[in-house]
Amino acid sequence: MQKISRIVVGLALVTIMVIGVNSGAKAAYPQKPINLIVAFKAGGSLDTTFRVFAKALSKELGKPVVVSNRAGAGGAVGASHLKMKKPDGYTLGANASLAFTLSINLGKVDYTVDDFTYIASIAQTQPAFVATPQKGWKSWWDLIKAAKEKGSLTYASQTPWDRMAIKVINKKSGVNLVPVPTKGGGEMIPALLGGHVDFAWSGGVHYKYVKAGKMVVLAACTSKPLIAFPEVPTLRDLGYDISMDVPFLLVAPKGLPPDVKQILERAARNAFNSKEVQELITQRLHMPAVFTGSEQLTRQIKASYESYKKALGK
Repeated sequence: MQKISRIVVGLALVTIMVIGVNSGAKAAYPQKPINLIVAFKAGGSLDTTFRVFAKALSKELGKPVVVSNRAGAGGAVGASHLKMKKPDGYTLGANASLAFTLSINLGKVDYTVDDFTYIASIAQTQPAFVATPQKGWKSWWDLIKAAKEKGSLTYASQTPWDRMAIKVINKKSGVNLVPVPTKGGGEMIPALLGGHVDFAWSGGVHYKYVKAGKMVVLAACTSKPLIAFPEVPTLRDLGYDISMDVPFLLVAPKGLPPDVKQILERAARNAFNSKEVQELITQRLHMPAVFTGSEQLTRQIKASYESYKKALGK
């Protein structure tokens, strides 16, 4: 009888040990720091937004969120790098939606729209074409006049979209506006202020420079007037059939476990609602603060991808 009791006790201890090992095998996420790959150069509006957002996200998750930059090709370099990472929630990406909608359709990237898990979007860009006051241009038509007189003008480019827009503008206005590629607002600013280009495309970082008298906004690229500069005409107002409404995204490689995605989406929503993030987006960058969750965002990205595909005749 005692022998049987010892066997029962022994089996119970083994069972407890096995349960303990199994429960520890899938520890609650996250258990270590998270890497956030920002797909644009430091100093631009996307980088600025996600550095503040990363701090708020870190508070929500209880682990550090470490930011690094992997810039180039309008976000495509960062997206390509992210695609190769393990989908465990410990490597995330911060990017603009064009990297997953337009860039893919242009056929110069090594990933597809289905290679990622779209977790959330937190802001809408306020892109515009800007110049310095030294040019003396008071309106977009002053720029066009100068382009015709000089034969060509150069501009700081950041995305495939602005280059596509410039092609439309060149054709309709009979000018030659030449893109000079830059890796985000961090490179655009010194290029423009230093006089290395005639004007620039900006995703939103221009606000403080305009207020400081260092830049002027000549045309809005959004479908609706800019929040901070509603008096500035949009490209559509100026007669060009093109506009740009692009959200900032938090993404992960394809295959992110559903429970991890749920944790990240909830934490992202709470981080988005934090005072620091709201103040940055709405008061410092003067951008629309709009949160979109994973399910709706995924539908939007794929619909936008199909829209660009159709527009490009693919």
